[in-house]
Amino acid sequence: KCHWFQHQNLPYILEWYVENQQVTQEELKASYDAANEGKLDKEKVMQGLNDLDAALAVLADCLVRTKKCKERLAEIAMRSNAIPSEAYIQMMVENEKNNQHRGWQDRVKVLEKLKKQSELLKGAEDPGFTDKLLKKFRQDQNLSVVAKKSAIVKSGHRNKSWYISWFGSYGE
Repeated sequence: KCHWFQHQNLPYILEWYVENQQVTQEELKASYDAANEGKLDKEKVMQGLNDLDAALAVLADCLVRTKKCKERLAEIAMRSNAIPSEAYIQMMVENEKNNQHRGWQDRVKVLEKLKKQSELLKGAEDPGFTDKLLKKFRQDQNLSVVAKKSAIVKSGHRNKSWYISWFGSYGE
């Protein structure tokens, strides 16, 4: 038998070495100043809140449209669902757990996420879901408007367009 050192596992050789770098004080200061310029100031935070409010409004609209589409599909369906989707997904999860084929844990995780999404969509079938959603969104919007008012008062800005809520009324 030959010694293991005589054999090669990789087509290349790794060499370790230490490299010293010299950095001047001006270079360190420049990198520090560049990092400080990237800090968020109040206006960027306020813009982020406005973007968040806009995203929540789009989400509320999408949920309302999803509910209407699902109701329409239920109206024109040839047959109603014989088994609810949550129960069917649960049966699939149990089947994966029983069989335990390669990668079953990943499939179970995906099915659990799908089950949660299905439960959310089932909540959208509730007749009062849209009203509850809009009421909650208005409350959240009013809270964000109050937070904006306090931030504006602290920063000294008095632009009324910052006070307008998603529904067009002043959030006072």
